[in-house]
Amino acid sequence: MSRNAQPDLSTAQLGEEPSDASDADRARTAPDRTRTDPTALRAQVAVLERDLAAREAQVSAMREQYETVLAAHDENEDRELRTDGGQSLADRIRRALSL
Repeated sequence: MSRNAQPDLSTAQLGEEPSDASDADRARTAPDRTRTDPTALRAQVAVLERDLAAREAQVSAMREQYETVLAAHDENEDRELRTDGGQSLADRIRRALSL
């Protein structure tokens, strides 16, 4: 993805959305039989791994979006400094010192 492209945060790109809190609630409140049943534990692990993968994809997309926005902001600030001879920087410093 290019630095200026905005990522689409739709579920189609990111994969399946994390499950709702009820999955986690069910895992925490599972009967003792479920906590010792290997098949049930394996199913709970699969749910948690799926949720983790979806969250990691969301974090990755948000991080890329942040870096894109930050790069554009820095580029605009650099352009502004070049076009006004640094006057806006001097104004910002004066304002900061007057506070």
